[in-house]
Amino acid sequence: MQHYLGPGRPLTILDTWDKVRAAAEGGLLAENPWCELKEAIGPSTKAVNTELARDIASLSVHGGILIFGVKDKTYEVVGCETDGLRDRISQVAATRISPPLVPVVLDDVHGPDGRNVLVVSVPPSQLAPHMVDERYYGRSADGKRVLSDPEVRTLILARDQRTHGFIERLKGLALNDPIDQLVEEAPTGHGHAFFLAEPCSPVPSERIDQHKLIEILLNLDYGKRGMTSLLGDCTYAGNDPDGLSLRTGHRKVRAEYEHREAQISVHDNLTITAASGGATRRIENRSREMRLVALTGTMAQFAAQFIEALREISLAQGYQGQWQVGVHLNHLRGAAGYEDFSSGSAPEFPQDSCTHHVVIQPTAWDAPQTQIEAVAVELLAKYLRGLGRSEWSFNRLLQQV
Repeated sequence: MQHYLGPGRPLTILDTWDKVRAAAEGGLLAENPWCELKEAIGPSTKAVNTELARDIASLSVHGGILIFGVKDKTYEVVGCETDGLRDRISQVAATRISPPLVPVVLDDVHGPDGRNVLVVSVPPSQLAPHMVDERYYGRSADGKRVLSDPEVRTLILARDQRTHGFIERLKGLALNDPIDQLVEEAPTGHGHAFFLAEPCSPVPSERIDQHKLIEILLNLDYGKRGMTSLLGDCTYAGNDPDGLSLRTGHRKVRAEYEHREAQISVHDNLTITAASGGATRRIENRSREMRLVALTGTMAQFAAQFIEALREISLAQGYQGQWQVGVHLNHLRGAAGYEDFSSGSAPEFPQDSCTHHVVIQPTAWDAPQTQIEAVAVELLAKYLRGLGRSEWSFNRLLQQV
């Protein structure tokens, strides 16, 4: 993966001994707000582990790397003993930092005489600043330091403003609904879902290639399950002034096929948006009345596809950090689940729309399938609760219309 080492410095790959040495000799690894060097780490005592927690917490404000095996004064690459260090870092980040962090510990960079370099990527945290021993930590040009009360308040205020702005941008996706461009006689009154994912910190990234994005979408595991491919059918170029866009077709379809239509965009700043026409659909009931039905199975599958695509794009673009991810669904009022609708006992969704968002770090997941399904259900929690399906599992939802 490529590492961001601060403004004016190139993205740097540190996966071999020679690359680490070249970066050190070229001045790229000088300690600054984005880089912390350790020649070695001491025994696993409370004092040493607390110092390690402070290093990790301080880097989480803007993101950065912690490197073991490089001298912090001379930048000499000397290597160190790394056995057990990976687990130790993860445990310290999870138990000694509040809220806990999930740094990305990369594979050992092997050197001579059995001595290695270990690079730890600390992504920028949406929940920063983080506390160790009742103090919040950040960084300056000289390394880690305790943040003052005004600095902490400023960071928390900025975090709240980012969240508010994210929700406004998420809801704003419905104002320029791309699904309406794909359906005849739009708007039809069917419910659509709009997904938004933003990296929690701006990270330089090359634009994703169209062929690479199509490859990712065609190989989504959750595109091979359920009723339709959805995002897997997005192979036609769309028009998005902010980046690369793909959609399910270039010709408009009839309203009865609206639930199959989808669109996804990856913007130049790595923001990802997607839209689905399958939140609700009008279906004729036994009395030949047209009623609004919630397509919970389609939504569960689409949400899982979006999260899986987000993870694959993160890996492809080298972004290891956190994402703010949300969904906004509209035209829900009066919709009922298909089974309730068919049986004649139909609790109807009580409002026109619902919005929900979470913070995730998909490249750090040890069990991606489990995490994808859990996040998909969490994103749709309000939608499902309004339909009386708050206790339904992902697999049960996937079996529905």
